[in-house]
Amino acid sequence: MNFHWQIRTHKKNLLVFFNGWGMDSRPFAHLRSGSFDVLILYDYRSLSFPLEFGRDLENYQEIYILAWSLGIWVCQALGDIFPSRPVFSLALNGTSRPIHPRYGIPPAIFDATLNQFSPAVRENFYGRMFSRPEEAARFLQNPPERSLSGQREELEFLRQRILAVPTSGQGQHFDAVLISKPDLIIPTQNQLRFWNDRCSCHLLASGHFPFFRWQQWESILAEAGYG
Repeated sequence: MNFHWQIRTHKKNLLVFFNGWGMDSRPFAHLRSGSFDVLILYDYRSLSFPLEFGRDLENYQEIYILAWSLGIWVCQALGDIFPSRPVFSLALNGTSRPIHPRYGIPPAIFDATLNQFSPAVRENFYGRMFSRPEEAARFLQNPPERSLSGQREELEFLRQRILAVPTSGQGQHFDAVLISKPDLIIPTQNQLRFWNDRCSCHLLASGHFPFFRWQQWESILAEAGYG
C-alpha cells in the first residue's frame, strides 16, 4: 500500500481517502481543502499499513474517511486502524462485497478484466468510468502514473483477498453512501441492493468517477449531507 499527502499544512482535521483500484493521486489534483489535511491511500498490492502513517494519525483532533470503489473493501478489511472513531465516514460507488453477482461486480466480468488485462482493456475501463466523453478526455489528460503490470498485480491481489475474506459490513462503519446513476463499473442496482437498510444513500447523476463535479473535498462530504 502506498500513500501520498495531497495536502499537509498541519491542520487539526484529516481526511483519509481510500482510493480505487489502479489509481494514484494524479486524477484528484484539482481537489482542494480549507478544512483538512488530505492523505490518499492507493496501490493495494499489499494491505500493510504504513507505520509512519499510523503515528501521524495521533496528531489530528478529528479524522474523516472517504472510500471509493474497491477502496471501500480495503477500508473495511483493515479494521479499526484509527486512534478514535472517525467523525464522518463516506462510501462512494462501491460496496464491501465488491465481487458478487448481486452486491458488486459480477465475478465473470471481474475475472475477464483481470485475465484479459491489456492497454486496450485499461483504456476501455477508463472510458466506462464516465458518463460524459468530455470527462473521460479530462481524466486522460492527467491519468494515473501506474504501470500495466502493477495494476494487474494489484487487481489479482485484491481478487484473492476479497474472495478469501469477503466482508459484509464488519470493520469500518459508514455513515452515508453516494451512488452514481449510471455506474457502469459497479452496477448501480447492486450498490443499492447492498446498502439498502445499512445506511443513508444519495444518488448522483454521474459515472463511476464523479470527482470532476467537485472542486473541494468538503463538497463531497456535503453532497452526502454532512456539514
